[in-house]
Formats: sequence, C-alpha cells, structure tokens
Amino acid sequence: MAAEDPKSVAEQFKATIATPPAFVTRSSIENSSALDVSALAAAVPEVVQKVVKFHPIVHSMINFVVANFVANVAISAGLSPIMSQYGDEAKDLAVHGGGIVINMGTLTSASIGEYLKAVKAYNSNGNPVVLDPVGAGATAIRRDAVKTLMGGGYFDLIKGNEREIRQVYGNTANLTQRGVDSGPSALNDAEKAILARDLARRERNIVLITGTIDYLSDGNRVIAIKNGHELLSKATGVSHP
Repeated sequence: MAAEDPKSVAEQFKATIATPPAFVTRSSIENSSALDVSALAAAVPEVVQKVVKFHPIVHSMINFVVANFVANVAISAGLSPIMSQYGDEAKDLAVHGGGIVINMGTLTSASIGEYLKAVKAYNSNGNPVVLDPVGAGATAIRRDAVKTLMGGGYFDLIKGNEREIRQVYGNTANLTQRGVDSGPSALNDAEKAILARDLARRERNIVLITGTIDYLSDGNRVIAIKNGHELLSKATGVSHP
C-alpha cells in the first residue's frame, strides 16, 4: 500500500506466488520414471559421460577438514570445483548451470547466513542443491541450524548417516549423537528404507542414508546399495555407517 505504484507491485506479487519455483519441474517426484533397478544401473555410465562432457561447476561450501580431498575427487569425476564459503558469490556462479553442496561440518555463527544466500541463488536458477547435515543432532546449535536451512530453501538431495537423517526428519525419540560420529544403528533395514522414503516424500526430493548399506529414495522407490563397509567410518571425508 505504501508503494508508489501499488498496482504494479500487486501484479508482481501475484505473478511471484502463481509461478512455480525454477526447481519444481525438474525435481518433482511425479516426474520420476518407473525405471527398475537394473535400468537405473545401466544408465549410470551415460550420466558419468555427460558429467565429463559438460564439465559443470560444483560449488562446495564444505568443511575445511575435507576440502582438498573433495576438490580432487570432483576433478577426477570431471567436475570443476570451487570451494567458496562466501554466499554472495553464489549468484554469479549459479548462472553457469552447476550445483552446490552445503556441508555443515565446520559450522560457525556466520556460515548459516552464507549457506542461505547460496541456496537462494541456486534455487532461483533451478540448479541442484545438496545438503550434508554433518553432526545434525550433536548440539543444540546444529539442530537449530538444520531447521533454519530446511526452512530457508529447497534441497534436491539430502545425504547423511542414519542419525543425521533422523534429525532432519524429526524422528528424534531416544536420539543422541556424539560429535559427528554416527554411532550404533537404532533402526533395522526396513525402518531405514521407510525413513529415506518418508523424508524424500515429504520434501519432494532425493534422500540418501549412508552406511554399510546405503538407502536411496525419491519418495516412491527405495534402493539399497550394498557397497559400503564399516571401515569407511575410520577415514575422514567418506560415507560411513
């Protein structure tokens, strides 16, 4: 009402709420095909080849403990990594069509605001956004950070161990987390599959629960990937049970 041109502002507001965000068409689970596991596995080489061909930027707002390792893995996979913690850069980086990984490993009082700026920029361009809620349940600050991030943008993929995913989902009964370690599992295989499915369905995205067996879901299907090992928990920067 205080605008110089209320009609124009009202029309812009109407268009904003009536137009789906850039990520909706690409990420909606209704658009996922009914491919079976063998068909999905067969498609992996083509996906890898496309990554190498297009050499996309991957913006990693990742903890400094594994930054060098992650950058080298990204390069070897055909990506072009940039390890920037500065959210204001995301607007310029997002226009190149790449994605971003938000990793909470070395959370600070300033980093949450930077994460939110970056997520907004990549969401606005319809680019992939990944959340790795490291140690999500370890402290009250991290629990609050998860809520802030989940309420501040859309994540195409949420990846974490069982306890981290339970924290994101809100299944926190009898849940404790010591540091960033995952700790003993409290769920059986079927319950992990259901957790992955239900969170993906609620958030309309992809969820990956890592462990000795990984559980990957788009909210409709759940795939168990049996290529993990408990010894992975002894190395920094790799998926762990």
